[in-house]
Amino acid sequence: MFYYYIFLFIIGICLGSFLGTYAWRFKRNIGIGKGRSFCDKCKRKISWFDNIPLVSYLVLAGKSRCCKAKITFYYPLVEFLTGVVFAALPYFTNLCFKSSSCIVNNFGSKSIVFMAFVFVLLILIFLIDLLTLTIPDYLTFLFFGLVLFFSFFSGAGDIYARLFAGFVSATFLLVIVFITKGKGMGLGDVKLAIPVGYFLGYPNAFVWLYVSFLVGGLVAIILVVGRMAKLKGRIAFGPFLVIGLLITMVIGDSLAGYLFAGF
Repeated sequence: MFYYYIFLFIIGICLGSFLGTYAWRFKRNIGIGKGRSFCDKCKRKISWFDNIPLVSYLVLAGKSRCCKAKITFYYPLVEFLTGVVFAALPYFTNLCFKSSSCIVNNFGSKSIVFMAFVFVLLILIFLIDLLTLTIPDYLTFLFFGLVLFFSFFSGAGDIYARLFAGFVSATFLLVIVFITKGKGMGLGDVKLAIPVGYFLGYPNAFVWLYVSFLVGGLVAIILVVGRMAKLKGRIAFGPFLVIGLLITMVIGDSLAGYLFAGF
């Protein structure tokens, strides 16, 4: 079983290398198909043996071989965290099996494949929104198409209830966008709420909103107090929605029982 987790971790760091590069190039409007990775400083192409996830960073001691420029910690951090997330895939899948509202309940062993696709999309949404303050529509549509496809073949019988949870969540965020005039969050967050709400179902979709705002508020306070962000400055809310989703998957049922005890 230990080797299984190591295998998932290795897959994760390899995917993390690609996802991190994709998000970095997306910010700079560079197509992912435009050649190999290159040094941020001198623009020379990086050899394959200097582009091995995590390993190359450690071997090179965090410096580029071609010009000795310092390699940003962004790349190994994304690779490592993606590896950890993928190693935890069986754990998150098992949590969904136990949850009364998650759509993987009826799909058996293939659920981990579905969860892998979900996590890839969530990581991309997290990174791109963090770097650009935008959530591309195509990622949201892919996520929605994925959960719809999965729920159809898993035989989920509460499709309308899930759609209701998704659209109520999106409406709630849309109201906030109008009240704050787009300063608190953007329409990308609103659109993302539909597939996430569908994925989690009722009442966990509403627990997710509660947790996301709680985490976002705490982080915003820390950033402002630590003078790492201005009070009126924009902070990407998509990463908090992703973190809130992961937390809800872990303790959503318990929180739902506490928050909606009277309903």
